[in-house]
Amino acid sequence: MTNPATQHQDRNTLTSTAELHGTIEQLLKAASQRQIWFLFLDEHARLIDPIMPMNDHPEDPKELHEIEDLGRVTFPAVLVHRTREIAKMIGASSFIVVWERPGGKELTVADRSWCEAIAGCAVTCDPWTVQLRAMFLMHDDGVRLIADLEFDFEPGSEFDDERRRPSAS
Repeated sequence: MTNPATQHQDRNTLTSTAELHGTIEQLLKAASQRQIWFLFLDEHARLIDPIMPMNDHPEDPKELHEIEDLGRVTFPAVLVHRTREIAKMIGASSFIVVWERPGGKELTVADRSWCEAIAGCAVTCDPWTVQLRAMFLMHDDGVRLIADLEFDFEPGSEFDDERRRPSAS
């Protein structure tokens, strides 16, 4: 008989950042265009479908968009909100963002702006739902983890959408 407590501890579980990094490297290889990939993990840290690319995002993450159900918000706020909606539909408990763009492994100013925006929205826009697990950069030579210390997100920044915060009550 299978022990339910250990049945999900198999080689497909991505519990460490190194395991996650290795899997993303196998799946995505190296950059060919500017786009964002969204990957989802279930409650046992296993990669689940779909793996979603998205291109044609604006250059400036601060650009505002009028969205019928969200109001006037930044594109990163829309991305985080929609990604969480998809995650809930497919039973994911966390998501990963992979920034694909041609170029070197160092973060550009634009990369940092987008990382700040997505991290900011993930923290302030309904943070008790599906969690942002990690962000990676896919560049000309492969994939690398983007560490939190490489960009400057602080609550209260322009990406901290006060309207989306839960009330303190």
